[in-house]
Amino acid sequence: MKHHPLVIPFFLTHEGCPHRCVFCNQNAMDQNRGARLNPDDIRPQVERFLNFRGKRDRVEIAFYGGNFLGIDMVRIVSLLEASSRLVDEGIVDGIRFSTRPDTVRDELLYLLRKYPISTVEIGVQSLNDNALRRSMRGHSAETTYHAVERLKAHGSRFGVQLMIGLPGDTEAESFKTAEIVSSFSPDFIRIYPTVVLKGSLLATWYAEGRYHPLPLDQCVSHIKQLYLFFRGRNIPVIRMGLQASETLSAGKDLLAGPFHPAFGHLVLSEIAFDQIVSQARRKNCKFGKLSIMVHPDNISRVKGIRSQNVKKLQTLLGLTIVDIISDPSCPGDRLVIDGIPVFLDPCHDKIPADGLK
Repeated sequence: MKHHPLVIPFFLTHEGCPHRCVFCNQNAMDQNRGARLNPDDIRPQVERFLNFRGKRDRVEIAFYGGNFLGIDMVRIVSLLEASSRLVDEGIVDGIRFSTRPDTVRDELLYLLRKYPISTVEIGVQSLNDNALRRSMRGHSAETTYHAVERLKAHGSRFGVQLMIGLPGDTEAESFKTAEIVSSFSPDFIRIYPTVVLKGSLLATWYAEGRYHPLPLDQCVSHIKQLYLFFRGRNIPVIRMGLQASETLSAGKDLLAGPFHPAFGHLVLSEIAFDQIVSQARRKNCKFGKLSIMVHPDNISRVKGIRSQNVKKLQTLLGLTIVDIISDPSCPGDRLVIDGIPVFLDPCHDKIPADGLK
């Protein structure tokens, strides 16, 4: 937790968006259900959030759910002015926002220099032009290349948001996207699965049988490979999976697709499973027993949700006993499998600066 900032989110539901992408219904993510944010409400909401969550080493205000740089200039300034006063007073440390690549313009980036902007998040989603076209993004991959060039020229810290399972995309194409994105050298990555939300055009296509979302297990395995790809290039992946909300978790707005409230945990748990299997096979476990020592913080990650990893190990390796021992003396980045230390993550030397959410 100490590695990444406390982010206080404010949703600008669909504000600044030139049109609606096929997968989008930001009301499903917004606890305020699309109510327009008043700049005067930023201070009291920040204070309530800090009273509830406590202050971390770094605190940032974040504007999500819309296309920040596509909003009317007067409103952008009003939101930034209200937020900047809290930075000046030392209540928060910076401001971040998400935006589309086609609104990253030099004149807006010059404007932002007046304000304590810490991070710009670009909704890249994909660099496959077919997927962008079928998802009705309204811009091409080339638009993203130019947006990144501008951000770099202005010295902006930036992150990239990717979506897996878009219409017209494939796993092979998403790896091509990942390769290009890694060449941008972003400060971090977020990876989201495509789900079918009520009220989206994708919901209509799903009902008509024109779109089929990825199964959860296939999506977890695919995002695991992307996670390892970026980590291997020292690019932090700070989120995998959609943020759980009341309506998503209850299935009110979610019609179909690979949503899980602990999606990131599923990915990390599968990586731990792979590490255990690899070591166990090298060791050629005998007597049907495997002993795994782990730091208490990683017990859940090693066992898997509802002990699924334990069950899979027993089935795959023919084990009768998988003994997982909680030991505070075990390093947090390792397992000890029958006395042999093994890293939890094969990219153990690539430590994410922001931490994983």
